[in-house]
Amino acid sequence: MVVAEILHGRARITELQADWDRLMGAGDYEPSVSFEWTVALMESHVQEDDDIACIILKRAGVVIGIVPLVLRAAKMFGQTMITASPVSELSNTHSDLLLEEVSESVLTVLIDALY
Repeated sequence: MVVAEILHGRARITELQADWDRLMGAGDYEPSVSFEWTVALMESHVQEDDDIACIILKRAGVVIGIVPLVLRAAKMFGQTMITASPVSELSNTHSDLLLEEVSESVLTVLIDALY
């Protein structure tokens, strides 16, 4: 069974580096989802008042996916809306999702976590 955990805050990203590197090494991902690139984008493109949320997907306690998001407040029609965008989208880079597998069960848990 796949479960999701959400970590909030920029500093929490460093807790994930070993799993991040393991996932990157096991697949063919765009460089923009690497740990180093993500940290660089956060330092250069994430605004001071933005929040960072990182969705961590696990199966049997093992990390199988990491999706770092920028949470940004914006006003629309007089209402404050929060947008959630992958960090790798901040610089118009080639984006990807750092997921060990793309399956219905994994994507369902990811979408539920976004909700």
